[in-house]
Amino acid sequence: MRALILGSRSDIAADLQVMMVEDGWTIRGWHRGARHLPQSKWNLCLITLGCLAPVGHWAEIDQKEFDACVQSNALLPLKLLRDVWYLREPNASVCFFGGSNPQKLMAGYSAYNFAKMGLLKLVEQLDLETPDAKIFVLGPGFVRTKIHQPTAKWFEYRRKQFRVM
Repeated sequence: MRALILGSRSDIAADLQVMMVEDGWTIRGWHRGARHLPQSKWNLCLITLGCLAPVGHWAEIDQKEFDACVQSNALLPLKLLRDVWYLREPNASVCFFGGSNPQKLMAGYSAYNFAKMGLLKLVEQLDLETPDAKIFVLGPGFVRTKIHQPTAKWFEYRRKQFRVM
């Protein structure tokens, strides 16, 4: 069993790698700082890329930051999968990570939710068009990782803004 993890430096990926190696998986990883994607066959591709920032009111978020969030959470994962698609084994599986709950509306997360909801629809479409592979999204729920650092600043801002006197 061979797995390719795209986003191998994410906290979730690091924890998964330990468990998967214990279960006998051979792991190849890629992260944003790597020069090249691994060129090895895989049965499972885990795509753990993403970012939560920018967090804030949609009208106040810098457009470049908004676009970078969409790029990180939806467009880059698709591009990378396309780049390694030819290396898949028959009946391979692809698992995208859908975030804690992009269907739940929460103030300040317009870029993130937009990207993750787009990713959910994209994965449905990819799975429909790809009968020789299983393509799905895993929603891990809330797991406190380094991706949530922008959230702390937003909650502090909101708490001060709406403090009841």
